[in-house]
Parts: sequence; structure tokens; C-alpha cells
Amino acid sequence: FGKKAASPPSKTKAVFWKKINDHQIKDTIWGQKGLDDAELSKDIMSNLDVAFAKKPAKKPDVKGPPKEAPKVALLDGAREQNVGIVLKFMKMELSEVRESLLAMDPADEDFGMDMIQGLVSIAPKPEELKKIMAAPQEDIDKASPAVKFFRMVGEFPRYEERLACWIDMLEYESSTNDITEAITTMNTTAAGVKGCDGLAGVLKIILALGNYLNIGSAQAGAKGVRIGDLEKLTSIKAADGKSLLDWAVGYVHKQNPELCGFPATLPNLRQFLAIDVESIGKEVDEVKAKMEKCKRASIKEPIEPGDGMPGTLTKHVKKNGPKAEQLDNDWNAAKDAIVGLLTYFGESPDLNFAAEWVSQLQMFVESFSNSYQNHMRKIEKSKTPEKKQSAGK
Repeated sequence: FGKKAASPPSKTKAVFWKKINDHQIKDTIWGQKGLDDAELSKDIMSNLDVAFAKKPAKKPDVKGPPKEAPKVALLDGAREQNVGIVLKFMKMELSEVRESLLAMDPADEDFGMDMIQGLVSIAPKPEELKKIMAAPQEDIDKASPAVKFFRMVGEFPRYEERLACWIDMLEYESSTNDITEAITTMNTTAAGVKGCDGLAGVLKIILALGNYLNIGSAQAGAKGVRIGDLEKLTSIKAADGKSLLDWAVGYVHKQNPELCGFPATLPNLRQFLAIDVESIGKEVDEVKAKMEKCKRASIKEPIEPGDGMPGTLTKHVKKNGPKAEQLDNDWNAAKDAIVGLLTYFGESPDLNFAAEWVSQLQMFVESFSNSYQNHMRKIEKSKTPEKKQSAGK
């Protein structure tokens, strides 16, 4: 027992106790009993080494670059994605988009209607612009192309006006062509129906037949009838089962057969029925309003050097402004022609009634044609025995 205990290796945990000074130890239990000379066996020391081994010291964290603060969401995720898709489709840098917008060159084939309509489809909403315009530039610099595009739009004076006038200018020809075609159809219908002598001849005979049947009734002595009432001729049946219209067709064919071909001399009434007269009127008003809008925009000062909008719109207004005025005049003349047609046939001079009236006339014409075809088939059928008889001889 004369040996001192081995010092624990530094790899074990230490016992942090307070030692009694050597000059005080003599009269204590530690000194009197010689408690400091105990010797440990190798086994216990080995076990202590394992049981109380120090854990490996943690390596100091190697800190990387400071993490960036989370970005502030300036746009809704789905909205940001949709805008980004359109911008990607355009295959142009934002600076190039701005340059093309500023130039507003109608001859620029790389920046045509598809591009402009694409920009219109992703135009920022007021609340989106407000948020993005208030964001610091450092946030914009780190943002997506969609956010940067919106920032560019917010800094572009009269952006929406520019796009609207550009589309109006590019669509002018196609939109006015449709209106011109409708006006032509209206004029053709009015002139063709009024000038159809065959129709007038057939109506004269029908009126005479009807007045004869109406002798003694309140309907007798009519000077004219509504076109819509002519369809009733198919429902009035004679004793032989024929309708009054069939009788009229037979009489017309006997007395004046050339009148039976009047349907072929009429204009195509179905073309008129395909027109929405009320919509055409609204479209004419829109053409006038759009031209006036372009005219106002053309006299505004350029937003910066290189702004092509004033010059481009000035040329458009100079070229197509008179055409828009003439289109309005032609529309008014076509309306007068249709109202005149209704008045000519004794109908109410209401433009909104025109489609219904033409539809009534179309029904009568088709009924007359069907009856005439049946009449001619019966005549041919009646001749068949005679043909066979002649062949037998």
C-alpha cells in the first residue's frame, strides 16, 4: 500500500473536488487513516478508463456565408408562374420588349399581334403594381422575370393606352371588313326584294284569291296583307286536300308560268338572317370610338426620345379616319334601306323587326318552292302514261 494511486489519464472525466491543503491533512481522517495511499488494480483502472472516458471534443462549427433573409413574396406564386410562361414564350429580354414597345413599329414582324395580345393577357393589376412599385430596388434585382416585368410596366408611362391603340390599329382592317360585308348584304337584300317583279306578281294573284274567298267577311277587300300571314295559306285546305297555297301555285303556273321562278331571282335571304343587325351597329360605334381614342393619343407628347407612338398613330388616323367616317355613313344608309324595305311592304319601320320579317318571307318562299316542285312532279307523273302509250305505238 505504499504506492500512490495512479493519476487518471487525461482522457477520462475529472472529479472537480476541493483538495484539503497538505499542512491541514495531518489531524483529519484522511491523514490519520492514511486514506491517500490506496492502490487501484489494473482491472479497475481499465474499467474506469472506459466508463468515464471523455467524449471527443466537438469540432468548432465552420460557419458558411450568412444566410440570406427570406425574400418577400411580391407576386402570388401561380400568377408569377403564368406571367413567366408568357415572357418565356416571347423569347426576348425585358430591355428588348421595352425597346419594341417604345418604337411601336407596325412593320416589326417580330413584335406583332401575338406579342401584343400576350402582353395584354398578363397586364398587372393595380394592387400588384402598387406592391411592386413600393418594393426596394434590391428586392427587384433578386426577383423573378415576372416581377421585373411588372416593375418595367409600372415605370412605362401610358402603357395600357399604348397596347390598346396598337391592337385597334392592327385589327382595323379585319374588323371593318366584317362590317362592310354585313352592310353589303343589307343593301343587297333591300334592293333585291324590292326589285323582284316575280314576287310582286305572285303576291298580286294570292291577294286576289284570298279576297275572293273572303267575300262577305271582315277580311274582304284587302289592299295588302302582312308577309307573316302568307304562311297560313298552307293550313287552309280544299276539299281535294290541296292547300290554298297549292291552288295559288297551280293558278300562277297556268296563268303566268314565268312567275313561278321568282325564288331564284331573290337575293340569298339566309345571308341576311346570319347578320345580327344590333351587333353590327355596336361594332360601328366601337370602330368610331377606337379611332377617336387613337386620334387623342396621337397628339400627346412622346414619353421619351425614340417614342414612335405619336407618329405611328398619326399615320393610322390619317389613313383610316376617313374610312371610319364613311363606314358610319354606309351603315346609316343600310339601315335606311332595310327600314325602307319594311315600309315598302307595309310593315312597321322598326329595324329590330327586320330579321323576323325576312325570316317570314324566307318561309313563304320555301313553301312556295316546295309546292311548285310538287306541282311539277304531278304534272310529269300525269304525262307518264301518255309517254308509254306513244312508245307502244
